[in-house]
Parts: sequence; structure tokens; C-alpha cells
Amino acid sequence: MHKFDSTPLEKVYAAENDYLSKEEKEDTLSYPLLSEISSVDICVFSSKDMLNLIKELKALKKTLGNYQCEHIDEIIELARICEQNSEYVLGFTPFATFLNDAELKPILSNER
Repeated sequence: MHKFDSTPLEKVYAAENDYLSKEEKEDTLSYPLLSEISSVDICVFSSKDMLNLIKELKALKKTLGNYQCEHIDEIIELARICEQNSEYVLGFTPFATFLNDAELKPILSNER
């Protein structure tokens, strides 16, 4: 999660998280926002998107295993924070360099 000015705020990460990307054509109706998440590009959602994004994440969660559900719960937690502040955006990236950003101070982590 970042401010509009790209100031990093929080992050979560899970290896092998391709279950978040719903790029298949049949998924675009059920997951219109998640279908925008790409395995080759950064995708950013504004606070206005959070209500629908949370709904899609909850629906996706019903199809996943425990470890994956924990990661989805972390994303939902960030989405709820983002929803409350119009200066925040929630981004999804496939690039590991983002995860090594020295300025990013993780508050949430799947390494609990």
C-alpha cells in the first residue's frame, strides 16, 4: 500500500501467489478487478475500488487453501485501511525488486 505520491506504507507477500491473477477470460466477469492483476506489470487500485476489491477477494478466498486464505486476509486488511484514506492506493506487483525496497517498512507479514 502506498500514498499517491509513492510513499510506501505497508506490504504483504506470499510466494507463488499466482492465484491472485484472474487473467483468464472466464474470470473477468466474476473478478473484474482481480482480472486486471498481471503477472508482468504493476496494477494499482484507488481507495474507491476497495469495496469491490474486498468483495472479489472474499469470493476468491472461498476457492483457496488455508495458507492462501491467510494471505488474502492480509490483503483485505490493507484494502480496508486504503478504503478509509483517499490518499492511499493498493498495488500488486510481480516484481521482486519492489519487495527489496529499503524504504518499505513491513507492518504486516505472512511470517507470523
